[in-house]
Amino acid sequence: MQRECIVQTGSPLFEAIFYAHTLGPYIPEVHAAYISNSLHDVLPSSIIEEYKTIFDSVFELLSAKKTRSLSNLIHGEDSWKRAMMQGEGTSMDIQDIKEDAARFRVRRFLLTNLEQFHKPVYA
Repeated sequence: MQRECIVQTGSPLFEAIFYAHTLGPYIPEVHAAYISNSLHDVLPSSIIEEYKTIFDSVFELLSAKKTRSLSNLIHGEDSWKRAMMQGEGTSMDIQDIKEDAARFRVRRFLLTNLEQFHKPVYA
């Protein structure tokens, strides 16, 4: 969600520190709430409406992926790689996450406009 929000708006969805783990990034507070089965807060409808395109994009892109595919995706991102080079549990720099988002934005633009790039210039 965080990267997609940066892709679409240029800003993070929320303020939090992500930490690198071998399986991917995590937020300790969210992980603790999940483990204690206390993730029951419902987002206000105004937040859901404001960020609907972001939620929809993430669900469309990732909901059908298996755990291994999701892990492979994050292992390809520089923000995770840089943090893991310093060791598991290292905080991920938000600037690195923003750089990943910028690369993703360019890749999405190119894929969306791929047909235009295949047309002969002289036609």
